[in-house]
Amino acid sequence: MAELETTQRSELVRLGADRHRDPAAVLDRTEVVLAHGAAPDLRALALWVRGLALHELSEHDAAVDSFRSAISISDSHGLTDVGARARAHLAVSLLQLGHSEAAHRALDEAGAAGSSEAAGLVDFVAALFAQRRGVATTPSCSSTAHRELIERDDHATIGLVHLNRSVSYAYADDLDRARDEADAAERLATEHGLTMLAAMAAHNLGFAKVDAAGWRTGCVGSR
Repeated sequence: MAELETTQRSELVRLGADRHRDPAAVLDRTEVVLAHGAAPDLRALALWVRGLALHELSEHDAAVDSFRSAISISDSHGLTDVGARARAHLAVSLLQLGHSEAAHRALDEAGAAGSSEAAGLVDFVAALFAQRRGVATTPSCSSTAHRELIERDDHATIGLVHLNRSVSYAYADDLDRARDEADAAERLATEHGLTMLAAMAAHNLGFAKVDAAGWRTGCVGSR
């Protein structure tokens, strides 16, 4: 039983990264895990990954519900890491729905959870929020948080950091750095089979040959 749960846990972590490749397939798989009465830690993890897939499919209200369910289970069972991750992504979905105040509360709660394992993700989301408010020019993770992302093989979040840096550098009229960041995002996404992320990075690179205003009009970021 313990071996099965370890296998399922590893699969769910992989599925979280795969949301940029095939969110519909990820959603289907998490529904299977949830339908079989998983243990609380696996259920919370599956609900978090389910929320990620729903967000990618632009089903933001359903994503919010899934993240909140993951948070409820995490809080009840002391699952600090999953709870922090679910709160960070809840903040992104709430922001997408225009619920700015609730989004910032969720992000504050994610940071207050004190999860060292989720630090890189929380730091990235905080930088993304600052970028969208026009407060920061280059969203980036601290060196400690970035090392944590690498150690956890969280290639999806690292790729998103590069992608959103490319957007910020473009808005700062630094096209050389913007091009370098978009290229880094595309290379990492291609290496790890993150098809949707690779496509967004390639799209941004397509604007590298036009002026800064053209890039700003056409480049895309993600979360």
